[in-house]
Amino acid sequence: MKKIISASLLTFIGLFLSFVSGAQKVENVNITENRVNSPLQQKKPYLVMISIDAFRYDYLDKYNAPFLQKMASAGVRAKSMYPSFPSKTFPNHYTLATGLLPAHHGLIGNKMLNRITGARYKMGDYKQVHDASWYGGTPLWVLAEQQRMLTANYFWPLTDVKIQGILPTYYFHYTEANSFEKRLDDIVEWMKLPDSTRPHLLMLYFPQVDHAGHRFGPDAPETGAAVAQVDSFIHVLYEAIEATGIPVNYMLMSDHGMKAIDQQNPLKAPEIDSSIGDMVVDGSTVNYYLKDDTKIDSIYASWLTLSPKGYKIFTKTNIPLKYHYGIGDDWYNRAGDIILLAETPYFFGKKLSIGEHGFDPQEEPDMRATFIAWGPGIQSGKIIKAFKNTEVYPLAARLLGLQIHEPLDGKGILIKKVLR
Repeated sequence: MKKIISASLLTFIGLFLSFVSGAQKVENVNITENRVNSPLQQKKPYLVMISIDAFRYDYLDKYNAPFLQKMASAGVRAKSMYPSFPSKTFPNHYTLATGLLPAHHGLIGNKMLNRITGARYKMGDYKQVHDASWYGGTPLWVLAEQQRMLTANYFWPLTDVKIQGILPTYYFHYTEANSFEKRLDDIVEWMKLPDSTRPHLLMLYFPQVDHAGHRFGPDAPETGAAVAQVDSFIHVLYEAIEATGIPVNYMLMSDHGMKAIDQQNPLKAPEIDSSIGDMVVDGSTVNYYLKDDTKIDSIYASWLTLSPKGYKIFTKTNIPLKYHYGIGDDWYNRAGDIILLAETPYFFGKKLSIGEHGFDPQEEPDMRATFIAWGPGIQSGKIIKAFKNTEVYPLAARLLGLQIHEPLDGKGILIKKVLR
């Protein structure tokens, strides 16, 4: 059923999001100096990639987002897009940006452990997040800059990390204090630059729908209000870019969906003594890193006898291949020796949000994401079947005319289905 969003709700969600960003400061653009587009790259197309965090595959119609519905009809719309497991923010934004599965680029979760150094990665830990040793693969902005095509990034996760020694030409350190108006002004300013310094790839990120989904749940009117707010802003942004006269292509996507969970019965993971190993709890997953490999089987067997409710227990050697999380896929050795996977609607933690994500999108449809594309280089009036999010990277690279020089998990199956 389509929801009609009232003006009062839009005001409320604006106030709520202002509260979320209240302790943060406005950030201005950082510029990597002495870069210009090569003459060859100046002739290439323009692409704006937009991520709306937790914009579930059905939100477009569930909450009647009129502008995005119009663009979906004019361009190419996927029935849904499969996030990679686990369906979490950092792993999937980096998968969208690299064409690699989480276990293949190194970010197996929003939290993880480096077995060798003992360092703990956590989304929000500035020092660890900005340590480039965590990240494998070649992100799209790095690929473009390597080939002398300028890029601009507005809060897309990890774009302010110097990966392979390269930052985007234009980028921001993350904050939620920058208003929509400031974002609009900054982006239009980029598009008005001369050919030599105008970015051809712009990557934008919006967290509002995710915040509302966590706090109020995916079926709440407040989440619908957040959808309406972002839809309205993207409409204004589109019109402002169109007014520059520059032909621009758009790909709009999300990193994952959102699921209402059981807040009353949070899962409690078995504890282990620090002398035996370490554990990392990340909501839908728990990873145990044991100091003595000979104890893995006995601990695993003892936990199985507990007949756990609400989660499954695996070892790194017997976890099903479909998760791409086991010993054969874990290129950076960051998955645990023993792994717990929550089953919906349950979640690990002490105080749970109403809405959550992180589950396998093959098992839980509410984890599935959105994908829409439109513009002069995009086919029109087309609906395509669901696909894996590893396919976005080769699609974007082909549209921009960039050369890929390393193996990917994405196979390029969307190129003929989406591009003109």
